[in-house]
Amino acid sequence: FHGKNGPCFNCLFPLNNISQSLPNCNDAGVLGVLPGMLGTMQANLILQHILQMSDGKIGELFTLNGRTLELISYQVEREKNCTVCVLHQDINQELSFIHRTTSIIKSISFSGMRNKIERGEKFTLLDVRSAEEHVACNLGGILIPLQELENRLSELDKTLPVIVYCQSGQRSQAAAAILMRHHFVSVLTLDHQMSPSRVI
Repeated sequence: FHGKNGPCFNCLFPLNNISQSLPNCNDAGVLGVLPGMLGTMQANLILQHILQMSDGKIGELFTLNGRTLELISYQVEREKNCTVCVLHQDINQELSFIHRTTSIIKSISFSGMRNKIERGEKFTLLDVRSAEEHVACNLGGILIPLQELENRLSELDKTLPVIVYCQSGQRSQAAAAILMRHHFVSVLTLDHQMSPSRVI
């Protein structure tokens, strides 16, 4: 990425897809040696750039196959509808909202949620995992996978508190930020990870 001379990070990973479900290290795992290998390669490229020893290629994406050690490069093109480098829209406000929201999202414990049920309080329980995960084990409630949430908000009652859960908490945090951005009255995340023993 090189400013005005090539594609930007938003061309490759658009901000409007920031809420999509991505594997994380807790769920998908990562071999500890890979960050070290890739970090060393990145440092080498930066040194070449600083010392003006690079060949001037811009927008080149490298992928490393950790099993075969095969290195493949792809040319990333500037996205014609990129809101940042083409349309020049300022995304700092949107990023600020995301950071600000995730820092104030409140959580509720499993026992706290059970107390709400016993008191007869009305709320929406929302599972933002995949359909396969929901079938394997769930706490009940409505299933709307995180990547579909933005387009299915009409299925939820904005006037009811919403408790969001997932596997490790990352997807529920992203979902809660989406709900808060769309002015849901109350949004909480379940602060326990899912496990087969936690079924209401």
